[in-house]
Amino acid sequence: MERRSYSRITKWMMFASHSLFLALLSGSPKANGVLLEYFVKELDTSHTMVATAFAIQVGLAFLMAPVTDTLMKSFSARQVSTTGGFLVAASYMYCGLGVESPWQLMLAFVVSGAGLGLQCLPSSMLLEEIFQSDFPMVVSISQVFIFVGVGTLPQLIQSLVNEYGHSYGIFLYGTFLLHHLVCGVTLREINISQTEDNEIVDSSNANVRQDTVSTMRGVITEYITMVKNHGSYVAFVVAEFVANYCFTSWTIFLVSLGTTIGLSENEAVFLASAGGVGGCFGKVAMFLLFRYRKATVYNSNLLMFLINGISLISSMFVVDRYLLAGLAFVEGFCIGLNISALTGYLPSIVCHYHYHLALVVSYVGAGLGGQLAGTISGIITDISGSVRYVFGFNGLVCLMTLPVLLQWALNDHRTEVCNQDD
Repeated sequence: MERRSYSRITKWMMFASHSLFLALLSGSPKANGVLLEYFVKELDTSHTMVATAFAIQVGLAFLMAPVTDTLMKSFSARQVSTTGGFLVAASYMYCGLGVESPWQLMLAFVVSGAGLGLQCLPSSMLLEEIFQSDFPMVVSISQVFIFVGVGTLPQLIQSLVNEYGHSYGIFLYGTFLLHHLVCGVTLREINISQTEDNEIVDSSNANVRQDTVSTMRGVITEYITMVKNHGSYVAFVVAEFVANYCFTSWTIFLVSLGTTIGLSENEAVFLASAGGVGGCFGKVAMFLLFRYRKATVYNSNLLMFLINGISLISSMFVVDRYLLAGLAFVEGFCIGLNISALTGYLPSIVCHYHYHLALVVSYVGAGLGGQLAGTISGIITDISGSVRYVFGFNGLVCLMTLPVLLQWALNDHRTEVCNQDD
């Protein structure tokens, strides 16, 4: 049976809601990078502790996927997402009112990450359901706003801090994040737990699946079936894990890298703007590749990981501000194009029946990448005494992923459907 169609107004509202959410989701970790050294000094703690707190926000945004998926079976997408938006804004207001210990900071960003997690899954699932075959191109356009946020929100929080001080500046930034509520209330209510495609399965088999998948054993069995029928999915998860690891570390430590070469905080924040502009160009480039059906694993993943790895390693040795800004632009371009490619590929890598499970599992992988990014990068900074080594390590991680991407490229068998009775 055909999947349900939606009105143009519904599509535009969903596109606007998702785009705004992506700007806020990705811009806030970059804005946190402006506050990294402040919290280290103010709380008299280590880079590892603060970076781990920041990374918890990104990690939980994706690791919450199984919990959010469960909640959406009892509550509407709008209710779940709106609650999440309130938690995000409230956590920053709490930080502004006065965080006196690293553990309070950790708690605040746990709450913020949980809030983002309650918004992330509903927004992505609804976008795929509403736009269907146009999803790859639509997601490429909407993801331009990831780097609109990356380029503008660090400037915003730096301006607020300069004008009102850190406490009031962070609090006011929290009030700005009440825009997350808009992302929640504008979501449309559709049935995402059971699509019409699944009705082709006979009723007895459907009942067995419903009972089985409710258990952990059933989920594992379903996942194994999905991996067996969609061979590219494992490589996809590895690529998304590494991509989110490098993106999270890059967002948290890029401004600090600028200060290590002698830039003031006001000057270093422009590195984030350079990266944001590069990311926007990357998103547009990926849209054109999808639009003209030129997207391949070679040009949108393998090549981007290679260039990004070389650029990150080069950042270790650069002392000129303009050259460093140029490298930030290149890194933003590669990350932007690569993330759009991965998001757009997923519906063609797995069949529609398995898309729900594939999205949840891939979010868990991305969340682990984001969480480990802050912790490992913080440890590297504290041990080495310099943030430069963080970028060198991230570059090596990108290059070490190339064999997996090459295998994916050589065996890129995209499966639109599979045998659901397996």
